Amino acid sequence: MSMTVRSLLVSSAIWLAALALPVATPAQEGSRPSPKTEIKVTVGRAADDDGERPDWLVGGSFRYYASPRISVEPEVLYLTNGPGDHHLLVAPTVSADFRDPKNSVVPFGTAGGGFVYSYRRSKVRDPKRQDEYESSHAIVPTMNLGVGLKFYFGDRFFVAPELRLGVAPFARLQVSAGYVVSERRR
Repeated sequence: MSMTVRSLLVSSAIWLAALALPVATPAQEGSRPSPKTEIKVTVGRAADDDGERPDWLVGGSFRYYASPRISVEPEVLYLTNGPGDHHLLVAPTVSADFRDPKNSVVPFGTAGGGFVYSYRRSKVRDPKRQDEYESSHAIVPTMNLGVGLKFYFGDRFFVAPELRLGVAPFARLQVSAGYVVSERRR
């Protein structure tokens, strides 16, 4: 395992543990209605086990709760490592809340799979062709498993840091800010 991936995993574990400690909130536990649909914006870092520096990621998703604790969520992420390195990840995921979503702090697990479209453009290494670029395109499958914590601020706004491990990319550390669009009837 490369040093970059190892440092990303260690910092992710420390970061998630630090966020899990301050769980005191002024709202009474269980007083908020359960969500039915959510939208969220995501930012973070993603790393493969290839020794390159981690990609930045930004994206969004829409989560629909099929039951009070199980949800499906198509997500779209744009990843980049610089001007010649671009990826588009599209993956449906299934999430399970480990605690009643009416609580102000909700741990969850997620699993998903889909595809990553990659476009890379780089200079040709041949000295005779100095000003030329070559590009490559690829579509690769992606799969991941992850855990996170959803912190509610009020009835509808939340922040959710999470860590995901899988294939293409190997590790993702991301934070989502979301909004509960509709709630289940009480």
